[in-house]
Amino acid sequence: MMALSKLYDEALVYASDLHRTQVRKGSSTPYIAHLLSVSSRVLSAGGTEVQAIAGLLHDTAEDQGGQATLDEVRKRFGSDVAQIVADCTDSWVEPTPAWRPRKEVYLSLLPKKPTSSLLVPCRQGRQCRSDTERLSQHRRRIVAPLYRWARRDHLVLPRAQ
Repeated sequence: MMALSKLYDEALVYASDLHRTQVRKGSSTPYIAHLLSVSSRVLSAGGTEVQAIAGLLHDTAEDQGGQATLDEVRKRFGSDVAQIVADCTDSWVEPTPAWRPRKEVYLSLLPKKPTSSLLVPCRQGRQCRSDTERLSQHRRRIVAPLYRWARRDHLVLPRAQ
């Protein structure tokens, strides 16, 4: 069993503070529930504490201040966490572009991301089932479910490498 450090606790408080007034789209569920779910799924899949912290913070730059927030994440939680957060960010501009073109671009770039960054987006929402293979397995097995999801929603993506 991996014990989480106080840095994880600090990330949880930081994420909660940043997203305190947000709710999930189309519901009244506090946004922190999504972040906790992603972080939990990362840990359940054998992810590291760094990846679990990135799961808590994966929407901070996108939803809460862009590059300035990413710089703060880097300062407080380290460059590895900040890199994963950056790799999970699908928009750096306000207002956020339309969902479909934004996701098409984001998904097309995933195969080029470092393997350490793939577990967090893979654990979000419907892209992957909770029993997706562990990160230590072949990269293609992690990226492939994202492509299956994209094809199901008729998104046009390049072939996975």
